[in-house]
Amino acid sequence: MKVANLKIDDEYIIVDSSEDIRSITKKLMTGHYETALVMRNMQVVGSINLAIILNKIVIDGRDPTVTKAEDIMDTNIVKVTLETNLLDVDSEIRRKKPSAVIVVNEHGAV
Repeated sequence: MKVANLKIDDEYIIVDSSEDIRSITKKLMTGHYETALVMRNMQVVGSINLAIILNKIVIDGRDPTVTKAEDIMDTNIVKVTLETNLLDVDSEIRRKKPSAVIVVNEHGAV
C-alpha cells in the first residue's frame, strides 16, 4: 500500500521562514489550525505548532514580534511522495519521530 491510498486531510497553513511568530500565531488561532509549515525557496524546511510557540517564545521569554519562524521551527520533518510505500513511511516515523510528515510532489513541493 502506498501513501496515495490514504485519505489525507490534515489542515495546516504555509508561512515563510522570515515571518514573525506573532503573525503566525494569529493565523493558527484564527483558522484553528494545528500546524504551520515553514517554507524557504518553495521548499518545506520545518514546522511550527502551538506547543513549539509556548516552549520557545512564552517560556523562554522571547519577543514574538521579532522572532522569526526560522528561529524556532522544528526541522525534524519527514517528506514522502504519493508513491512512498506505507511500510517505509512507518519505518521513517519510528526512526525519526518527526514533528510533521509532509506529502510532496516529485519536485519536493507541497
